[in-house]
Amino acid sequence: MIVGGLPARQGRWPWVVSLQLTWNRNHVCGATLVHPQWMVTAAHCVNGPDLSKASEWRALFWQKGTSNEIDVIVQHPGFVNGDNYPNDIALLRLTEPADVTGFDLRHACLPKREEWMKQWEKCWIMGWGDSKGDITSELKELEVKVRENSECSARWGWKRILNSHVCAGDGGRGACNGDSGGPLICRQDGYHFLAGITSWGVGGCQTTGYPSVFTRVAFYTDWIQDIISAYANR
Repeated sequence: MIVGGLPARQGRWPWVVSLQLTWNRNHVCGATLVHPQWMVTAAHCVNGPDLSKASEWRALFWQKGTSNEIDVIVQHPGFVNGDNYPNDIALLRLTEPADVTGFDLRHACLPKREEWMKQWEKCWIMGWGDSKGDITSELKELEVKVRENSECSARWGWKRILNSHVCAGDGGRGACNGDSGGPLICRQDGYHFLAGITSWGVGGCQTTGYPSVFTRVAFYTDWIQDIISAYANR
């Protein structure tokens, strides 16, 4: 559960996905649909001998109430599982393209590489995690302020915050356990962009002054599009 968040209204976030283990159907991480057949999540969500197997996962489309299997997982080759989690991004392919022609399932827009310093109108985070470490079935959302990296570095240490990170929130409210991989969605000119992927933060989830840290998606838009193109005929 997003700490300090409110229940998300049905129809508001049609690209949000719950990543669940196939054997128990428990929510593990969030993801975002960015293409009819591809989702983006955090690489640390699918890291490990078992978790990196596509057959272990299914995608539950929150608003539509339907699920789809996954047949491909691609972690960023530069991902490091530890400390500041550089390149914490992965792509997952659905076995079949999702129908995104209706209002209950859409894909979010990808920001352009040159827009990594963009000042967004408004931003929100959302997820199913819980501040006590449990998982709730209720999607929560929270409007957050994106912080300058210099401000974030002053809290976390300049060596930990990279240009490929984006920080948001005030530490007292924000992402928690189970929210990893979920989106930082920002609105601009009537469109909703996937600006960030929930990556890491302070232990305990609620420490005022320490913003949540996200993977800055604009840094990886070219990589995302290259992977999607490379698998187009596979």
